[in-house]
Amino acid sequence: MSVSSRARAAVLVLLGSVLVTVPFTTSASAAIATISGTITANNTPVPAGTVQVVFIPYNKAANCVGGTPPSIPNIVTPVGANGQYSMSLDTTYDYKVMFKPLTTAPRSAKFRWYNSTQIGGTTDGFQQAPSTTGATCINFQPSGATSINLSTSGTSLQLTGTLRTASGSIVPPSNIFVTRSTLSYFSDPDGYASRTAANGSWEIAGVDEALSDVYIQVMVPAGTSGAPRFFVKKAGASYSLIPAAEVSACGADCKFNFGTGDISDMNFRLPTMGEISGTISGPNGPVGFGEVCATAYTSGGSSIDMYSSQVGSVCTDENGQYTVSVAFGSYKVQFINQSGAPYKSEWYNNVSPLAGYSAAQAITLSSVSPTTTISPTLDEGKSISGRVTDAGGAPLAGVTVSAFTIHPDYGPYGSLGSARSNDSGNFAIRGLEIGEYAIMATHRDYGSQWLGGTRDTATRFTITSSDSGASGKNIQFPRGYKASGVITTDSTQEANVCVTAYLVADTNMSWGTTINTSCFMAPGAWEIKGLREGSYKFRFGSTPESNLRSTFLGSTDVTAATITSITSADVGGLDVSLSSGKIITGKIVDNVGPNPITGVCVSAFKISDTVPWGIWSGSSCTNSAGTYLITGLDEGSYQLRFDPPSGTDFSPGWYQEDGSPTRRMDESTLIVVSNETTTTAAIQTILQGPTFTAVAVDGTTPVAGVCVSALKNTGTNGWGEWGTSSCSGTDGKITLRGLAEGDYTFQVNTSSGSYQSGWFRSSTTTTTDRTQASSVTLGSSSVALGNISLLTGTKATGKLISSSKGVWGACVQALKDDGGPWGMWSGSTCTNSNGEFTLRGLDPTASYRFRVDFGVGDYRPGFVTSNSTLQSGPDGITALAATSDINLGDIAVANAPSIKGTVTSGASRPESNVCFSAQKSDTMQWISSGCSSSNGTFAIRGLTAGDSYRISWWTQKPTLAPGWYKELQQGPTHANTSDEASVIEVTSSGVSGLAIRLKDGAAISGTLDAGLCVAAWLHSATNSSQRTDASATSCANANNEFELRGLLPSTDYFLQVFKKDGT
Repeated sequence: MSVSSRARAAVLVLLGSVLVTVPFTTSASAAIATISGTITANNTPVPAGTVQVVFIPYNKAANCVGGTPPSIPNIVTPVGANGQYSMSLDTTYDYKVMFKPLTTAPRSAKFRWYNSTQIGGTTDGFQQAPSTTGATCINFQPSGATSINLSTSGTSLQLTGTLRTASGSIVPPSNIFVTRSTLSYFSDPDGYASRTAANGSWEIAGVDEALSDVYIQVMVPAGTSGAPRFFVKKAGASYSLIPAAEVSACGADCKFNFGTGDISDMNFRLPTMGEISGTISGPNGPVGFGEVCATAYTSGGSSIDMYSSQVGSVCTDENGQYTVSVAFGSYKVQFINQSGAPYKSEWYNNVSPLAGYSAAQAITLSSVSPTTTISPTLDEGKSISGRVTDAGGAPLAGVTVSAFTIHPDYGPYGSLGSARSNDSGNFAIRGLEIGEYAIMATHRDYGSQWLGGTRDTATRFTITSSDSGASGKNIQFPRGYKASGVITTDSTQEANVCVTAYLVADTNMSWGTTINTSCFMAPGAWEIKGLREGSYKFRFGSTPESNLRSTFLGSTDVTAATITSITSADVGGLDVSLSSGKIITGKIVDNVGPNPITGVCVSAFKISDTVPWGIWSGSSCTNSAGTYLITGLDEGSYQLRFDPPSGTDFSPGWYQEDGSPTRRMDESTLIVVSNETTTTAAIQTILQGPTFTAVAVDGTTPVAGVCVSALKNTGTNGWGEWGTSSCSGTDGKITLRGLAEGDYTFQVNTSSGSYQSGWFRSSTTTTTDRTQASSVTLGSSSVALGNISLLTGTKATGKLISSSKGVWGACVQALKDDGGPWGMWSGSTCTNSNGEFTLRGLDPTASYRFRVDFGVGDYRPGFVTSNSTLQSGPDGITALAATSDINLGDIAVANAPSIKGTVTSGASRPESNVCFSAQKSDTMQWISSGCSSSNGTFAIRGLTAGDSYRISWWTQKPTLAPGWYKELQQGPTHANTSDEASVIEVTSSGVSGLAIRLKDGAAISGTLDAGLCVAAWLHSATNSSQRTDASATSCANANNEFELRGLLPSTDYFLQVFKKDGT
């Protein structure tokens, strides 16, 4: 936010009960409006200064459920005379409003969030259906907002105390929360909130009387969703704090019941904490205030789930210093450059963001070594600078300009940095890596504009190591047009509706390119500015609490949506009416009380002929009463998926009418939503099942970063049904939760050291042979597996290069020599941005060959040869002994042509997840494969110029038939056999623009007894016990029905019936 002396207001920052006035600055071009209201208690205006009014800003179009701008603080003002308040706010943002009484307030004043339908407000700060329970998102317009009032009655109580360290020292400002669930207040803000004062004291006033079974949470430091979280535990007449991970075992000792009296002397002491601290510098000395943030994550996870393991994040002070307080344990630390600062982000120890979490070095804190100092020196990154103007050349302020990296196939993707233009229109995106970029500018009144026109025509430019950056990247918005209309609904309540304009004429993206989005209150007028000439589809999406069906202009189906052309004038009269949707509601309890379970997320999937697992149609997480409400649904049949909160012992599953969720989607009971507004599902009892526990060790030393998956034996061929996974921390401990009773084997994967991945064996080391894995039965009681003893292995390293540059994103497989033509897969990894890779955990008693495959770029895959090249097959390549580490050196990668195209079905509908194979036309030898993306595009890479191929495909989508490509001008390009398939000759430049049109599949349906399945075969199978090559399989559902789908029309099949256990 740029500073301007022409537009200033007063922002009051809440520090405990102390109000400190600091300047609030905004750009001169920003629109400022006033929000005001009155606060009364027992129908009497509250005295001046006794209640604080807190405004929480959100980015427009976020519906106040995400997108809080980190650079904009909460804005706080005290109530004035006659219970009135008024504040000038930036209309760039939407807001929620919190009313926080102080201990000087009348006892009838209560802690509340503003709710437009309840004059008494709500304690639930999350905007979740139904609307009467959650805070209202105020769509703040230039006209301002009045009558944002609160009127409470009755009496309340007050909680007061202190928060100190174990030694009695003052702690940084921290949050104290009273909550109805064990979820973080940042995830489920239903309760009461406060912040400690500078002296460690805290107070929460306006708490409702007669509360039962509530929790008190402490987060240190305040204001960070990833900060360490503790729960208050009663210990006689005093209190202790326990880590959040231990609250499920705490029981009644962590639940509080409040009566009618105040509670004072609630003095809390933090458990002994470790500290990661240091000074972050750049080339010219310490970085500035807030320029870099240090974020700690627990080690032992993976780059996929690392964000769920964030435990603390602190930004630098004016001297570049930081301190992250964490419990004892093992951590990985990331130093993240903030917008506008010139530094390159990195992981400790000097690990690039692309190499990431997995490559970062872990540090350990313990009672022996409670602190560690990490003081990195960050390199300065490159910059992209320029100026943003309108069609007439006038500078535009407040425009967000984002830098995107370039994908070899899909063009610009993945923003790597952004900046906002100042009053002169100038911008500078800093802290960038070297590489190829494109930039895009966005503004709510001008829409989106790429340098170079559109996403598909965007100007690409390269920043090299010798460049300081790229300057003169000026973007001029073209003459903008606007589209407008009126939104009506069949609801009696106002609703927040966001309208998005998609440009559909110049892109192959499925919905189109997003040009602009704005939100409006319905019923009422809408208007989107900043549109350029072209063809558009407009989507109208409402928030869950409104229970309105989202729709495109003209249809709920994007393929049938109205296309609006904008040429040389604004377009009006684009009116739309949103109808109320249907609701699925229900309740989830445990098998102990039964007690309601908070935080179980329920997703509804509508049964579809085009998507085998159904179309996601909405979701809701259970509240403290265990109830959920999924709104805005169409009529139809739905499957419900239940996902309990992570770290609990509850088992996930799919809805069944008998109240016992199943782990298998195909066994779930369908919920039929018809003409009734609300469909009530049967109460589901989720098992708080037993667990498997183990310790990963090297000899007797615990090992972090070992991930174990429990696979349930289903009686069929294959590894079994995945149940759950868990990774070890520094103590090596693993807990596998939420499992159903049955027999399990355990797959062991390592992400640290050079330990071999494999399978668990009781009382001995792991094995790479799955047939030797121990099978362990889980009944009604938890099972201790004991030690998972790891085998030490060796590693293989290397680097892939093309024209002296590293090739990123290529995947390298280790194939253990077993006497077969390829060998046994024994692990894989992918190259980093420099083309480097490391394959860990090789068996020292074995020999290996290595295969390289490419997901991006036109390179030839193959096996690594002794002269560091790639060849198509393994013939003649000697397997390398892994008795010691293997250095494969620099491996030269050759370019190769590809076959690229699009795949559609029906009325030119793009199809994703269709997988294609190229086979040599003469020998039918498989050469390469590739699957289609969300917009239907695909690429089969690594082919040979001058060779000819036939193309086949398969898909899990049950309404589409597999087949071979046959060139036809009209209709499906489909052949049943390879003999009918067209031969495609590939030149040195490859083949592009291949249009494949799929044929609808056929189906066989009928009835079966419970517990039976049926398989369809093209040929009479002599090895029918292995059904991996069956054309389709289906098992009896709850109604004893089966359906074999995706079959070839006009084709005879053999049917085999078998038991679900595989016999």
